[in-house]
Amino acid sequence: MHANPKMCKMPIREMLNANFFRKKPKDENLQGFGTFYGVYLPGILSMFGAIIYLRFGWIIGSLGLFQTILVVFMSCFIVFVTVLSIASSATNRHVGGGGTYYMVSRSLGIEIGSAIGIPLFIAQALLISFCSVGFAESIHPFFPTVPIPQIGLITLFTLIGLVYFSAAIALKTQLFIFLIIIGSLVSLFLGKGIPPESITEPFNESLVSPFWVGFALFFPATTGVESGVSMSGNLRSPRKSLPLGTIAVLLTGFIVYMSIPFFLWTHAPRTLLVNDTLIFQHVAKFQPLILAGIWAATLSTVLSGLLAAPRTLQALALDGVFPKVLAKEWGKNKEPRIATLFCFIFAIIGILYGTIDKIAPILTMFYLISYATLNLATGLEELLGNPSWRPTFRIHWSIPIMGVILCLLAMFMIDSGYTILALIFVIGIYLFMKRRNLEMGWEDIRYGVLVFLSRFAIYGLAQKQFSQRSWRPNLLVLSEKPIQVSHLINVAAAMCKGKGFLTLASIFSPNIIDYDRAERWKKMVDSSLKENGIEALVEFCLDESFLAGAKKLLGNYGIGSISPNTIALGEMKRDDIRKEYLEIIDAIAQAKKNILIVRDNPTNLKLDSVIHIWWDELNRANSELMLLLSHMLTSNRAYRKSAIFINCIVPNEVAKEQRLKYFNDFLSKCRFSVTPQIHINKPDQTLWEIMTSISASADLVLLGMQTPQSQGNIEAFGQYYDSHISLSANIPNTVFVCCAEQMDTKEIFH
Repeated sequence: MHANPKMCKMPIREMLNANFFRKKPKDENLQGFGTFYGVYLPGILSMFGAIIYLRFGWIIGSLGLFQTILVVFMSCFIVFVTVLSIASSATNRHVGGGGTYYMVSRSLGIEIGSAIGIPLFIAQALLISFCSVGFAESIHPFFPTVPIPQIGLITLFTLIGLVYFSAAIALKTQLFIFLIIIGSLVSLFLGKGIPPESITEPFNESLVSPFWVGFALFFPATTGVESGVSMSGNLRSPRKSLPLGTIAVLLTGFIVYMSIPFFLWTHAPRTLLVNDTLIFQHVAKFQPLILAGIWAATLSTVLSGLLAAPRTLQALALDGVFPKVLAKEWGKNKEPRIATLFCFIFAIIGILYGTIDKIAPILTMFYLISYATLNLATGLEELLGNPSWRPTFRIHWSIPIMGVILCLLAMFMIDSGYTILALIFVIGIYLFMKRRNLEMGWEDIRYGVLVFLSRFAIYGLAQKQFSQRSWRPNLLVLSEKPIQVSHLINVAAAMCKGKGFLTLASIFSPNIIDYDRAERWKKMVDSSLKENGIEALVEFCLDESFLAGAKKLLGNYGIGSISPNTIALGEMKRDDIRKEYLEIIDAIAQAKKNILIVRDNPTNLKLDSVIHIWWDELNRANSELMLLLSHMLTSNRAYRKSAIFINCIVPNEVAKEQRLKYFNDFLSKCRFSVTPQIHINKPDQTLWEIMTSISASADLVLLGMQTPQSQGNIEAFGQYYDSHISLSANIPNTVFVCCAEQMDTKEIFH
């Protein structure tokens, strides 16, 4: 093997910088931070903050060695799974500013991204307060007359100036702090400890705390990796730096976290561990180094928070979640100064109203929610297997899904009340963002998730025999060129909303309109339906004639066993299309699909509509279908107070009593909330005149109609159709119903 001559000439220091520290040789004008300064250093300093120096001793003493080791292992394992998800996402696509928020929003959409990004920002901002208070606690013995919140505020004011003007200076300051922390940890492990006999008071078992209390207090310490991830927008190469840096941070933290409990358990009495918040200092060989380490660790975590939180806020603002002014940048390193000031104000509130023990559980909840969602996004990406998902660092989908489950279980075990409140908060943000309907400049995986689920559903349906008891109207509305929502569409939507599928289809001649114009029409109709709150699919067909296009849709539209079983048409009003219209009805009937012909009417259905069904025992299939459709309509919440009446005309009183008893028994057995109305025939009026006098004021009237086949031929059916339309002319809100589908209603009714 031959050495690369360029590598041989490169000094060892530059070789290290080029690979891990990512400081490129000076002749390369690349902006942004490398792995060490951009990810590892902010992350590792956040891993050794106030919790480790000021509360880890209490956790060890109150839980005991075994439970403490379990707390450390569980916390690091949850973060480790999340780090694997970060590594997988980061090696699949460019990761912009905002870290976790960016990755979640680009996979699950801006609504879910915002629902996680806002709590994550709050957690990062509270972490600033948390560590400022921790620093104040450690320095308070030197200034006993100064309140802890005041010391915290002075600390925050000092550090904000450093971060406000330059993140680069802040990061270089962190290198000095990092060396102090290393020195303090070395001093701790060199300490001889405190002899047990020096404490005469025995350990009080009442000081033992539940496992999940210790977990809630410790977990925020392991979230230091988030500080590095949030710097993603300022990294020179996020795809390389994020996986390498986050894994290095977690491994370093895990080794130290596991070592401290074993050391303190054997070098300090348990009573002292619980009662002495400065136990690290009293055990260490060089006590001033521990104090310096506490100050350095808490101050560095404040610095990390002041770097991370503004960049999460900046990413949210860039996507339109917050005002764009918060995203404004300064300098070559894109300093988000306005966002930094906003975080500063938020942190002040946290210092004034919080303590370490109060803030820690809130931090834990928000971090666990954000980690669960990030794992969910990665797990779904891997499970769906979209062609766009090609990470160079791959993990099995079960690993991030396991991370989701662990995060949620940990949340409920810590405090179910806090968990429910946190989830309500997140869901509230999601619903608010859903209503805002922000436009995204990217594509997410929600479409892929729905396709994935639909695939299983469609294949599952194909393997099952059709169940009559599960029948529901799948409506295909044939309309010429609808632009506005018509009475036909409203009636069809009311009958199948939330229960069946509704498709609005039109046929265009390719000589008049091309494919692109038809697509624009489709988008326009989609928009109109959405504005009117109607869930429907919109399709079009290009064909020479309306009849040919309709036949094509009847034969080909649908997927698997999900295809229209009922076709809805408007009433024929043009003589020039009469023959074609009748042939379409004939084609529908021959395809064994039900037919609805809706008379156009400007009056829409209302909450307390009156619905009339004209029962025809000779065409019972039509009557039963009308009953089903009426029931489906009134099960829609928008028409839940509507009343259904079955109307029937009989020759005399005896027949009326018999018919009334029949309907009462039938409706009672079938559990339909329907009122029968039996009318006696009048010699001086025709049946149609009686029907008109009864139903003229009803909001919807369902009348049966025979199939073309029953009339013998198209011409005979045309005469029958014309007669029906003419005789019912004074019943304005009519829907003619023809049951051509082979239905067995026994399973539905009984």
